[in-house]
Amino acid sequence: MDKGMEKGFKGSLRRLCVAAPIYHIWMARNKRIFEDAKLELEVVATKCVHAIRNYVNSWCGIVRSKENWIICID
Repeated sequence: MDKGMEKGFKGSLRRLCVAAPIYHIWMARNKRIFEDAKLELEVVATKCVHAIRNYVNSWCGIVRSKENWIICID
């Protein structure tokens, strides 16, 4: 199975960790171009980490297993 098409917690987390930085970098770019406001790299990174954390915390039905915990802290 292609790793990008993995199902379950691990696959969803992998896709989220690719999509969130793309989204937040794109939003920072738009802010710089259209609003003439610069966001520091640390701000963009913090927003990305918070978005991932909040999104994962909102998932229902995720099994709280040792394997899933290790995936999150690695």
